[in-house]
This record gives sequence, structure tokens and C-alpha cells, in this order.
Amino acid sequence: MAASSAAARFRDTFGDRKPPDITRRITACVACRKLKIKCHMSHSKPPCTRCKARGLSCTVNKSIQMILEDDLTWKEGMENRVKALEQLLVANGVPNLDSLGGQRTPDLEVENQPGIFNQTFHKVNDAPPPLAILNGPDSPPDVTLNLSCSLGAFPGSSMTGQPSNDRGETRKTNIDLISRGCITETVARELFEYYHQNLDKYIYNLLKQNGTLREIRNRSSLLTAAVCAVSAFSSASQHYESCLKAFTDEVTGELFSTDHTFDEIRALCIGSFWLSDISMALCGLAVRFGSELNLHRCITKMPHTDPKCHERTQLYFLVFICDHHCSLKHGRPPMTRSFRSLKHPRTLLQSRFSSDADRILICHLELWSISDRVFELFGADVNSQFNTARITEIERPNDFLNDWRHEWNDAFHSKEQPDKFIVPILDMHYYSAKLCLFALVFRGPSPDPSEAGVDTAMAARHAVENAISFMRCAVASGEDILKWPSYFITIIAFSSIFLLRVSSHGPSSFLGSRTDLLMPLQELLHLLNAQNVKLHANHFLAVIKNGLNAAIGTHITSGQNTQEWNQDVQPPLQEFDFQLLPEDIFGLASAQNIDWNAFPANFETEFHASWDGDTGSSL
Repeated sequence: MAASSAAARFRDTFGDRKPPDITRRITACVACRKLKIKCHMSHSKPPCTRCKARGLSCTVNKSIQMILEDDLTWKEGMENRVKALEQLLVANGVPNLDSLGGQRTPDLEVENQPGIFNQTFHKVNDAPPPLAILNGPDSPPDVTLNLSCSLGAFPGSSMTGQPSNDRGETRKTNIDLISRGCITETVARELFEYYHQNLDKYIYNLLKQNGTLREIRNRSSLLTAAVCAVSAFSSASQHYESCLKAFTDEVTGELFSTDHTFDEIRALCIGSFWLSDISMALCGLAVRFGSELNLHRCITKMPHTDPKCHERTQLYFLVFICDHHCSLKHGRPPMTRSFRSLKHPRTLLQSRFSSDADRILICHLELWSISDRVFELFGADVNSQFNTARITEIERPNDFLNDWRHEWNDAFHSKEQPDKFIVPILDMHYYSAKLCLFALVFRGPSPDPSEAGVDTAMAARHAVENAISFMRCAVASGEDILKWPSYFITIIAFSSIFLLRVSSHGPSSFLGSRTDLLMPLQELLHLLNAQNVKLHANHFLAVIKNGLNAAIGTHITSGQNTQEWNQDVQPPLQEFDFQLLPEDIFGLASAQNIDWNAFPANFETEFHASWDGDTGSSL
């Protein structure tokens, strides 16, 4: 291999113009050299795989010649970078540095010349971010056989040279969206404060109570972009589009990266919680990054005595919840497991590093573990008709959900000053989980009326009860509904469709009157139509508002209350064609894509035959 120009000048200066015929570069650590075995290092840096597995100190003793040549090579690289930087500055109108005499001039302050640097960064951003540099067909393979592999390890450990950096430590951040000129620092500070005060509590206080914008910028540019994009979306800020583009560009740059950080996973989870359009892609990356960082490896070590282990397990549980949010939102199987058989999740709370946010995290984790079991029992095929013989299988998960709510409700109320935020969130999770559970009886085509028994009718009534209860929680939250993660917004859409469909069936002794069924929808519509409620154009709440206005808004006229509208004497209703709706209307995945305009001003049709049963009770 030809020597670098700096190394060649070094040899020329000291009389050694001819490179030695045999060059020896020390690439093995001291321990491997003593044993005379091959030393495998990831990215050519210690520790090697053998020392790392045995917990040994791994050092490489370089020769004097290597040290001098490496130093010269580094200096040459820095000189080239300085020259390239000078050329870039000259190309953008900055005077040559030599003409300034090496003195600091106020005219060169960044604040005094914003246009120069903003223009430069925008030019750089026009090019797609580098994804990865792949080895060519003639490149020598970096993967070798690991003869010192432990026999109890995973099979993949038998090959070395594969990416194995799972420390998750924060590396030097990229240029963030503020430095690139996407938004000003003042706007970024406002968005950060909005997130910190209103949104972070929904995702278990990821940024901690004392987090600052400067700290986040120093830690991760991707995390900074995620916080700004989510805040701009929830607050209907005019900067949402620019923040979203900066965030997606950052994510694209990490797509094929093998060197991840914990903050990158936090950023992906934050985006997935609120940005529904890209939540699936973000969640998939979060699961992949978490797997490559081995977040699950410390679960068996609970309760943790090492803060790093506690952080790993905490972050894995967050990815688990994020994955299950997307599972129900998009109707696909979850990709993660809770590892409950290895260690009960509540063991995390026994650690001295545990916080109140961890209690909420474990509370929600247990709920999603129950929902996970329901998914395994009944699958995701919403087109297959529900077998009424399996109605008893719904009772067991229902009992688990009741026990879950009772235990955690007592736990949160046992505090001297219960958090007013925790209990409503607990109720919303409870009602949404039970709604999804009992809605299983509506899968597939309408059953034969003779096959719809009392148990099926009872399950239908429970579904209606929980849909109404969830909608009441939504209305009671007031303007806080604008800050909810997208999972809850999807449940609002699902509950709205549910109650609209039930109300079209007419009065029932156990379903309740139309007043009972439509009142929560009308209250929600009144809330969303308020002048002080600002929604982004593609926010799902805006879609729900437009849909409810089309479906029931025409029935609410001035001077006519809901009770009058639901009296027996009504104008004849037009027939409603349910073929206009998706076949899997009772699947959560379709709730996001419903054509609300399919509801005419007046609608009436026969409902599922399973509603024909009567349990003799009312809502």
C-alpha cells in the first residue's frame, strides 16, 4: 500500500526515501499477541471480541514509526479539511482569511451574516443524505470465523466482524434543523417548551423534568427534530411542514446505519406516538434499532443496580408499548414481546432508579400484555365471521382487564396527592381495551339471527357501554384532546363509527335510546367546533370533525335540542347503503381511512343480527 504524502515527506526528511520491503503494522492486542492467536476487532478498534467476552483490558502497543505516521496522516487530513472549508467560504463571499491577518473581526460573526450560512446549508441539504458505503465485489470480507465463541451463545456469535456496537452512547450530533435554518432558535424553544409541558407526560417523561433545549441539541439532532415536529403538529404551528421534512430527512439518513443511540430510539418513539402518517415506519425502525442495541438483555437483571441497565429495560418497554399502539392502529401483528415469563415487569419498580413515570410505564405495559394475548387468541382477520361458540373465551381477558384497573386504580389513589393526569389516562386505556375486546363479536358478515344468543348480545352491549364511556372521557378532557397520541384519536374515530352504526338500529331495551348514543358524539362535535380549537389540516381530529358534521351535524338545528330530534315523530329517514363503508368497519385499521361522507344527512338500515338479542337491561 502506497504511503501517504505526509509519511513520504517524513521519510524523505530523515533519509529513509525507500519504503521498507516488509512493513509491520501492529493490529493485534497484547493478550492475543502473547497467545499468538488472531485478534478480531470491530471497526479496527479495541476491545477485541476475546477480551470483551472475558472482561480483559485490551490494549494495542504501537511502534514509534506507526505513531509518527498516524500523527502525520491526521495532520494532513486536517489541512485538507481546512482548505476545503476556506474554499467554501470564499465561494459564498467571505473574504480570504489570510487577508485578515489572523485577527478576529466582528464582521465574521454568524449572527451578522445569516444569509451566507443559511444559503450554504440549504445547498448541502439539497443532496440526499449518505445512507451507507457498501463493500464492492472485490473488497475482502470483514467477517471471519470466531473460534473463541462461547458454546452457550447465540449462533450469530460464531462469526466476528459483524456490527456489534450496542452501547447506545451518544455520539457527536449532526447539524440540527436550527443550524440548517429550517426554524429559528426562538421558534425551536417555543416548540420545546410546548412539548415539555404538554406532551412529554404522555410518553413517560422521556426528556426528564430538568431537560433543556440546549441539552437535547447536544445529545441528538434526530431527537431535536422529533420534538419540534411533534410539537408543531399538536399545536397546529405553521412550522410543521419544515419540521416534519427535517425529521424525515434525519430518519432517512439513519436508515442503513448500524451505529445507533438510545436517543435515536426515543426520537422514533416520539414520532410514532403522534405522527400517524409515518408511525408504522418509525415504529419498525425503533424495533430494529432496539434489537440491534440488545435493549432486552437486561430484563433478567431486574431489579437493576446499574443505571445503564435500568435505562435499557425502560427503553425496551417503551418500544413494546409503541409497537402495540401501531399494532391496533394499523391492524397488524406486534413485533415485540414483554418477556413476562423471564421476569415480571413490576420488578423494574423495585430498583432505586425507578420513578413515578416508570409506574405508569409498567401499568400500560401490563394492559398491552393482556391485549397481546387477545391478539394471539383471535388474530387479525376481521373478515372471518366470529364463532359464537368462542364467546366464553372473551370472559377471561375481560376479567384480567377488570383486575388490572382495580389494582392500578388503588395504587395511584394510595398516594397522598394523586396525579390528576394519571387516573383519566388509566380509564381511557381501560375503556379502549374493552371496546376492542367486545367488538370482536362483529367480525365478518352478519350472523344468522337464530345464532345470535344472549351472550353475544351481552358482549355487544358491553362494547356500546365502553364506546360511550371512552367518548365521555374524550369530552371531559376538553382542549387536552388535541395533545393526545394518535392511538387515542384512532379510538375516538372507532367509537364514533360504532355509536353511529348502533344509533341507526333504532331504540332498544338494552342498547339505549338514540339520545344516549348520539349525545357523546354531539358533545365531541361541539368541542371540536369551538373557535379556540385549532387543528392541523391533516390531524385525524379534523377528519373526525368533518365526518361528524356530515353525519349528525345536519340534525342539530338552532332551537332544536337532541331530545326533540329523537322523538318518535321524525321525518322519514333515507336508506343508508352500508356497502359504501369498508367491509372491516369494526377493525381499528379501517377507522383511520373511513370516508365519513358516506353518511348521508338521514340514514337508516338494519343493523347486525347480533343486536336482536335482549338481555333485559339498559345503558
